[in-house]
Amino acid sequence: MQESVDLDYTRGKQVAIISRWKTPIGEENDPHNCPADQMRDITTAVMSKADPDKQFSHYLTYLRLYSQLKLLPNLKPQIIHFLNVVQKLPDITSKEEAITTVSELLSHIRTFISWISELNIAERFSNYAEIQAAMDNIILDIDPLEDAESPQELRKASDVGSVISKADQLMNKFTSIILQLESELIIPSKWKCSSCNNVFEVKDRNKTPEKCEACGKIITKLLPVAE
Repeated sequence: MQESVDLDYTRGKQVAIISRWKTPIGEENDPHNCPADQMRDITTAVMSKADPDKQFSHYLTYLRLYSQLKLLPNLKPQIIHFLNVVQKLPDITSKEEAITTVSELLSHIRTFISWISELNIAERFSNYAEIQAAMDNIILDIDPLEDAESPQELRKASDVGSVISKADQLMNKFTSIILQLESELIIPSKWKCSSCNNVFEVKDRNKTPEKCEACGKIITKLLPVAE
């Protein structure tokens, strides 16, 4: 029997398989030598809940990627510290631990947003107003979580899940901002054309030019340039 494969399966998915197996009809039959017409049908049900780790894995993918790339000065330490805090989230078991960890996460997000603002990175993009609004909104979301007078303060959350849920919402917004600014955060890679050896920069890690800007030939192979 062929079973379907869940291509979306990732760490943390809960899967339960319920089966009724082929069995011989009658107690006297040998279970290892049962005629096909006396076998009951196989029925199998696979039940799976939505993967609770899918969004979390999405965050880690980008943070781990950025921790390995050449980034603007002073950014990599921020990313690494942030990554270390995020990786604590799945193992939190108490509300107090959740509050401490998420508070640290909020502090890192504030620092990152402040860093972007000081360097005017967002202003280099055509959709600057949209990016600035996203950065302003994430700070507005953080403020009540740290305000003792606010009903949304982290310590007033009902349980661990509520605290982690707030962190998840902010991480989603934070990751979105990073992705929009990516081309200015990553130091351009230098490559050269294999035909004429012209050296040029690639600012977007997902895109490389189709033709060499010097000789005009279609690029079939790029040679990395040592720094």
